[in-house]
Amino acid sequence: MHPAIGQLSNGMYYSFIHGHDAEPFMGTLEQVEVKMGLRQASTPGARAELHAVPQAEDEPAGRTYTVTLMFQYPAWDEVDGIKYRDIQAASKSEANSIARKMAGQDGHLGLGKGRTAFVATEQ
Repeated sequence: MHPAIGQLSNGMYYSFIHGHDAEPFMGTLEQVEVKMGLRQASTPGARAELHAVPQAEDEPAGRTYTVTLMFQYPAWDEVDGIKYRDIQAASKSEANSIARKMAGQDGHLGLGKGRTAFVATEQ
């Protein structure tokens, strides 16, 4: 099995074909390997299933997140964290990435406050 393919506890296989920001592709081992281009589909039904295009109206264009920046050693006014509200992103990972850039620009990173954690919650 390819190292980029994982297996869930229910027996399904998955792979992050379009990167970790996108949703993983899930299916049988054969479907995942065919989608990754590692082998050819053995049945015509599997080929049609892999090339089906999801409907654009089912998936929203973006979601709104609130990302909280937490510090290991916060100042007295940063105990509850710093909130970055109304971030439009496709995933929590992307929202955290946007908030990290904002925190770097406004000077909240690199101040000797220990480790930082970005926690995105969907609104």
